[in-house]
Amino acid sequence: MEYPQEVKDKLAILDKYKPTKNLDQFDILHLYPMGLAFPTGYYDSRYFNLIGFNTQTMQKRDLGEHDCVDFSNCQIEIAQVFADGAFLLKMKHLIKITMHSQRIYFENVN
Repeated sequence: MEYPQEVKDKLAILDKYKPTKNLDQFDILHLYPMGLAFPTGYYDSRYFNLIGFNTQTMQKRDLGEHDCVDFSNCQIEIAQVFADGAFLLKMKHLIKITMHSQRIYFENVN
């Protein structure tokens, strides 16, 4: 799909984040939909590629393919679907990974 230049400019902000393999605290998550999780994942789900962003350090980390996210004591401030089909989850606070498997778990940093 071809996007207007104004949309391309907004999506280009993600390129300003530096990829970092050991980043473990995030305040924004992007979920990029992939294929059906059946038969290896949750049968009623789709896999998604998860990218975590830290807006304070301007870093990002590819957290891999998952079919579920679990937020323990976390508060989502904004949920949005971007023009490219990605889902944005902006948190009210920093979160950290507590377990990383097919299902990924986060908790509040504070």
